[in-house]
Amino acid sequence: MERKMINDETLELVTGGSIIFNGDCTTCGRKNNAEYKVLNFDAILEYVKANRSKMPEKQMMIHMLELGYITANN
Repeated sequence: MERKMINDETLELVTGGSIIFNGDCTTCGRKNNAEYKVLNFDAILEYVKANRSKMPEKQMMIHMLELGYITANN
């Protein structure tokens, strides 16, 4: 796969990392894409942009759960 430079506008196009979403971005997780129900996708994108270099993805998921951006998908 070709490597390309990204910026804030193209961050949504990035695939990779350990946080994965299902096709319509209604669920996400680290082990599979159905661990959590997405409640606020736009807030998740902003949170990841703001914190991607400050903390690991596992910690981001915990904080997004606390903030109400996602909820456990039981």
